[in-house]
Amino acid sequence: PRRVARELKLVRAELDQEREAAVMATRALEEALGDRDAWCQRAEQLEHYLQEVLAERDETKQKVSQLSQLLSSIGSDEQSMAEVALASHKEHMQRKNRQEERLE
Repeated sequence: PRRVARELKLVRAELDQEREAAVMATRALEEALGDRDAWCQRAEQLEHYLQEVLAERDETKQKVSQLSQLLSSIGSDEQSMAEVALASHKEHMQRKNRQEERLE
């Protein structure tokens, strides 16, 4: 009976150790899963942020392209206006020269 009681006590001690080990392993697993979930959530947030940044970049590229076209258009309009002004000035000077020639 004493020997059986001693072995029973040892078996109970082993079971207690195994239970503790199982509880510790369960806690570690829960922490790891919690960390994994947190990292997954963070990854989703970063993915969403990346998509927003890429969309803004594309918008900015489009605006830059539009502004470039507008500046080119303004540049050609200014050049056309300068050409018209120059032609008008030449025409005015020719008229003025003709008038002066008539007066002489």
